[in-house]
Amino acid sequence: MPKKSFFNLIPAIVLISLIVVGPGCQTQPQTTDAESMAISGPVGVSEEILTKAGLNFVWSANLNMGRASDIKQVFYHNSKLYVLNNRNILWALDGRTGAIEWSRVLAGPNLHCSPVQYYQNSLFFLMGNTFIQINDKGHTIKKLQVNPNYPASTSAARSENYLYLGSLNKRFYCLKIDNGIAHWQNRCNREPVGTITLTSDKVYFVTADNWLYVSAATERDLAWKFQAAGELPGVIVDNDQCLLPSADTALYCFDPETGKMLWKHLCGGSLFDMPVITSDSIYQPVGHSSLLCLDRYPGKKNGSVRWVLDEGLALLAQHNNLSYVLTRNQEITVMDNKLQQRKMSFYLPDVDLFARNNEDAMILLASRSGKIIALKPLDFDPNLIKSKPITSPQADDARPDDSQEPNPDQESPDKFEE
Repeated sequence: MPKKSFFNLIPAIVLISLIVVGPGCQTQPQTTDAESMAISGPVGVSEEILTKAGLNFVWSANLNMGRASDIKQVFYHNSKLYVLNNRNILWALDGRTGAIEWSRVLAGPNLHCSPVQYYQNSLFFLMGNTFIQINDKGHTIKKLQVNPNYPASTSAARSENYLYLGSLNKRFYCLKIDNGIAHWQNRCNREPVGTITLTSDKVYFVTADNWLYVSAATERDLAWKFQAAGELPGVIVDNDQCLLPSADTALYCFDPETGKMLWKHLCGGSLFDMPVITSDSIYQPVGHSSLLCLDRYPGKKNGSVRWVLDEGLALLAQHNNLSYVLTRNQEITVMDNKLQQRKMSFYLPDVDLFARNNEDAMILLASRSGKIIALKPLDFDPNLIKSKPITSPQADDARPDDSQEPNPDQESPDKFEE
């Protein structure tokens, strides 16, 4: 090629090079999930504000949701953050570091997923009418197709030998965990609903006609019952307390063994959501207006109010005398439980979802698009404290207590058994 022609081609070669290797098209080295996480502070929140609130930024991550996918649930258990999207794909992240440990498809994208429940070191769901249990490594350890004649209307609970659920056919079932055959069933006036709770020898569930039923776990035997004046979202039992929120504005506290009412607190609004409990506090959302913090063990009959936060949505975490609360205005509010007052609030953008954490002091927040942020109190070291669930775990096996007699003051329902 003549020298003059070669020099005439140089501008064209340079132009083609700029197009092919532009600043947005440079080859990037491959990274792992953990390495690809953004290790920078939350967008829109300064370090000074976090320090004033007594918080540290820990980590953030951006999950690749895929096309037309959004996060629909986040929950925290035994130091792991679980993220479930609207296509029923579940991720598990190390709650201390944000490293993605595993992900898996639970079921088809159109199946309804019940709220998560826990058993020993595993978690389980009802996906449609299929019971799926996976361990903390992401492996399926139990999968059971429930009889399609038992369309589930509640969450599930399980012991070593049995699976418990309520059905739209107005029955509550105790099924054998190995084959799904009914061990016993109870017929109710209306369908069971909401969250059910299992202890070592009893199962607690509510129905759409506002009844709380408490049955022996391994046999069809009513222990006690109670009817509220409003709808019931479910029941929770922890140690020596059975807590029942109701749309009749009352939060009821019973002795879980006898059914004796220990106290009742009128909250000033309907209770549609389950409370979150810690070792000393009860956090109860009130309608769509406020969050109420109660002393779990009050010295007076009707409970003891620590504070009420207008626009409060839910507890994020509790640490020492401080409660970290999310509001409906996307603010994190720091409440002093001892002084019973607000310390400060700050706005945190892009927060759609959150984990209700009553196990340790980690604060986990997420946007539906896949961004996750972890915060912690300044003096909390997540590497030194072994997390332990506050609420009672599912029983290793439900065993009847021969010495426990039904409460003679409670009469049996007319249509409790078939």
